[in-house]
Amino acid sequence: DTRWSVLETIRQQGQATVASLAEALGIAPDLLEVETDYHAHVETPSGLVAIYLARFTTMDPPRQWCAAAGANFRAITELRGGHLAEMMLLRQAYEHVLG
Repeated sequence: DTRWSVLETIRQQGQATVASLAEALGIAPDLLEVETDYHAHVETPSGLVAIYLARFTTMDPPRQWCAAAGANFRAITELRGGHLAEMMLLRQAYEHVLG
């Protein structure tokens, strides 16, 4: 089935990307999980870029590890006024999460 093949490819590529992100943040890779039903691409000057959506597998995000890596968490309302492409991706992800 073609749909299964596409979803499996997204899962594999997304999981590799998430594993790299987890390593950069210094957190265990099993704290992040790819949302295989989310598909997005952005056209950039250097070509098409795949966008993956991941979620934390714990109830609370690992704030201390992310802060140590220079990352932070923000309320969605704080992001208003950002770059249009980023806002559109954020909207798509938000709608996906809400169902």
